[in-house]
Amino acid sequence: MKKIQRSDYKALRTCLKEMRKQNGFTQIQLAEAIGADQSDISKIERGERRLDVVELVHICRALGIATETFIAALEAHLSGDKHHV
Repeated sequence: MKKIQRSDYKALRTCLKEMRKQNGFTQIQLAEAIGADQSDISKIERGERRLDVVELVHICRALGIATETFIAALEAHLSGDKHHV
C-alpha cells in the first residue's frame, strides 16, 4: 500500500497523534470512542490510510476538542508555527 507522504498530510497525521496523546488517549481508546478498530487509527497516523472529514469530526468530539481547534493546529503546522499547537 502506498503511503500518503506529502508534507501537508504529514502535518495532519502529526496533529492527530499529538492531540490524541495530549488528551490522554491511546490508539485503542480513540478507536473504541469512535467505533473503529485500533488498526484504522494506526494506519491513519502512519500515512497508510486517509482520514475523511466525517472521521475527523468524530475524532475531535471523542478527544473533547472543537474541530476548529484541530484545524487551527493543522494550519499552524502547515505554516511551520508549531508553538500555537
